[in-house]
Amino acid sequence: MNDTTPISLPVTVDFYSDWGVATGAGVAGGVNAVVEKDERGQPVVRGTVLSGVVREQAALVARALDHGDGGIWHAFVDALFGTAEHQRHVFFSDARTPEGTAVPIHEVVSLSIDDKTGTAREDFLRVFERAGACRLIGEATLADVDTEGRALVWSESQQTAARLVLALSGLLVKGIGSNRSDGDGDCDVLIGVSPSEHQGDETLECAVRKWCLKNMPGPKRDDGQEIEQEVELDPSVPHAGADHPSPAPRLQGFGPTDTPQAGPTARLPEDAQSWYTMTLTIDLLTPVVSYEVPMSNEVRSLDFLRGTVLLPWVHRLLRRHCAGDLVRDAVVNGDLLVSDALPVVAGHVGKPMPLVLSIPKNRPPDQWWSDVTNRLLCGEPDKVHSPLRGGFLFHGLAANPPRSEDGIEPLMPEDGNELIGGMGAPSLTGRQATAHDAATGAAKDGQLFLVRALPTGLRLQATVTMSERLRNATSVADYLNELTTATDPLDAGWEHAVSAVPTAAPIAGSHRCERRRPRRLHPGAQPCGSPPTSSCGRAHSAREGACKI
Repeated sequence: MNDTTPISLPVTVDFYSDWGVATGAGVAGGVNAVVEKDERGQPVVRGTVLSGVVREQAALVARALDHGDGGIWHAFVDALFGTAEHQRHVFFSDARTPEGTAVPIHEVVSLSIDDKTGTAREDFLRVFERAGACRLIGEATLADVDTEGRALVWSESQQTAARLVLALSGLLVKGIGSNRSDGDGDCDVLIGVSPSEHQGDETLECAVRKWCLKNMPGPKRDDGQEIEQEVELDPSVPHAGADHPSPAPRLQGFGPTDTPQAGPTARLPEDAQSWYTMTLTIDLLTPVVSYEVPMSNEVRSLDFLRGTVLLPWVHRLLRRHCAGDLVRDAVVNGDLLVSDALPVVAGHVGKPMPLVLSIPKNRPPDQWWSDVTNRLLCGEPDKVHSPLRGGFLFHGLAANPPRSEDGIEPLMPEDGNELIGGMGAPSLTGRQATAHDAATGAAKDGQLFLVRALPTGLRLQATVTMSERLRNATSVADYLNELTTATDPLDAGWEHAVSAVPTAAPIAGSHRCERRRPRRLHPGAQPCGSPPTSSCGRAHSAREGACKI
């Protein structure tokens, strides 16, 4: 069992001027660039922004500590922030305003001056948002597991070295956000000392500087004598020990020389008599990128979370609290499964849109629902149809007719037809960014890119499935008991699902082709936390990632 607790360092960002971290999005006919806000409507500095500005200064810190290019501190900084080949070992949360604190946001007008005439240039008037001076709070967390879920234990000397690099790097950051050349974004990034625990007359910045001076390798006093350090520094990251071996990449039932064959050969464990399921509900507190294949300079996102993304997280959580080979090999042995997390609207979980459905290409302007036809069960429709190729179905979702502004009753479906639910998809947010030249600090040419993400406030649901032998393992059973307060904790929330070796079920429905009335779907269904949909049931709007389980 992994008894380690993630090590966190407080991060305080004090802004002394107007500032703004923009998303590249604006409001049509109004503001050209809006400040990024959290789910409370307050300005926020995302963890990726903090990580970027601190990492940039960490390179200077490493060069100073190594007295030149290359050395153990350079390697340590690369290990902390990660490379293309190795994982990162420090993670920054979003810097947010404290609860109960409101930051004023105002608009600023800007224009461009013609160099030749000295007058304002045509069509170069811009309006953008700025947030006022404030204090934001976040945290930096040191990784407690590696990419394979094995425990990472930081020694006190390693923790001190990591804190020293982060604190010194934060002190070198003097600006965050756009328009820094105009004086916006003037700030201090203070890492390692919490404002709530700081006491005395000195400022928080002085407290961080004193700690850094006390723990610098070989610092000098005014008289030239070295200051004795409390902890010896160890600029290295921990590695998983031999007592946490990697799980063997194998399937139950295959020997070391056996090769899995297609079909039913890759069978489930024979001693797993039953399967049990539990619902996993995820509420997104920040935008989350569900990576799809990128297209050109656009990082695209799926409109759901893949189970292959959730499975490693669920497995690491179990391994962190539960010991034993059964838990370690739960994934490769097929004892633990996680489905895709799909959007939820008003308690109804969306189902992927079947490819056999279609709707009329032209819908009457006063018709607020969609006639959906199942092409497997119906003949060729009389009207021109468009196939449905995306989004989700929310069967059973209730909808009320829209209110009419002119007092005329809205059109209702014909007799014999009924509204059976809704259809729609999450409206993905968009964030524009650009890569900067490290030498000049200016934006690089041709380096503008767009990142799509699932929106804040979206609720998703997935299904976690465990074999009976994994569910009944002592360490797993004890951990599950801690997660619920029901009378019968182990069985609370769990549903007996299927037998060990399920058989294929026939497809429900008629085998002959017959013409039926098309069923009605209202297109206004939209996952919670997203903007209203367009008339076709899919919203399009422009605008990374924490969640609540």
